Amino acid sequence: MPSNYCLFLTKNETLYLHKVLAKEKSSSQRRKRIMALMMASQGKTSRSEIADAVGLSVRGIEEILKRISSNDFESTVMGRSRGHKKRVLEEEDEIKLVRLSRVTDENGLKKWTLRGLKEIFVTSGGKQVSHETIRRVLNKYKDTKDPDKVELDKNTIDKDS
Repeated sequence: MPSNYCLFLTKNETLYLHKVLAKEKSSSQRRKRIMALMMASQGKTSRSEIADAVGLSVRGIEEILKRISSNDFESTVMGRSRGHKKRVLEEEDEIKLVRLSRVTDENGLKKWTLRGLKEIFVTSGGKQVSHETIRRVLNKYKDTKDPDKVELDKNTIDKDS
């Protein structure tokens, strides 16, 4: 398949790629991207030969060339940043949820179902969350010894406060 992307690296970009390759601490994915860019800039090999030599798919090589053709050299070499999802519950909400889970209900039951605890949490003013979020929070604090205290980032918060 003919490529729609031609690659011409400047001298500074080529030197930068050589410098990154010389470092021992670069990741294998970064090394593969750099090797693919260097081979493609020489123009002597086809995309399938580059893919075989580097260990990427032909589609991956095309995506690298597409990204660098949009003048995004830095993110092509270093890779995209993969951010994490923002936390659904703040620390105060987590504490409220853990304390709520340790209270007996009106029937005298001490154990809650996740969905039941979710309903009680939402009706008591908490955020709308899934039962999986409830499970993760409870697992995070399951080793807390004292039911009236929840340790949070080196701060101990009492039930009274």
